[in-house]
Amino acid sequence: MTKTEWTLSEIARFLRQPQHRLIYLCEKGVITPDFADAKGRGSSRRFSARNIFEISIALTLGEFHFPESSSANILCLLRSFETSVRKLISDFNLPYSLMTDNSSEIIGVVTNGSILNFAIGLSGQPK
Repeated sequence: MTKTEWTLSEIARFLRQPQHRLIYLCEKGVITPDFADAKGRGSSRRFSARNIFEISIALTLGEFHFPESSSANILCLLRSFETSVRKLISDFNLPYSLMTDNSSEIIGVVTNGSILNFAIGLSGQPK
């Protein structure tokens, strides 16, 4: 059986990031845990594989000095993109559809600081 939920500390170890950076992304609304958000002292967040994928994207965008609000919008658009692609490819599911030997590639390009385009394709052949 494969694991479906992860804690903040597990993700921090996996991504080699301090927990406070991941907490910051959650508190700023960039990441919304798919399974459970913190409800106060002593509660914990529970994340999906998609959330881990989103966290890694948000951290990469942060390296390029994207504001948190822009990162949150990009991740929202990525989920919308996934929904649209699923109408064409019924079993498309992020991040799992990107993890096989013959998987699709997704390319996201931000232009003029405000236009985001996604392309999907196989082996460098965007469609």
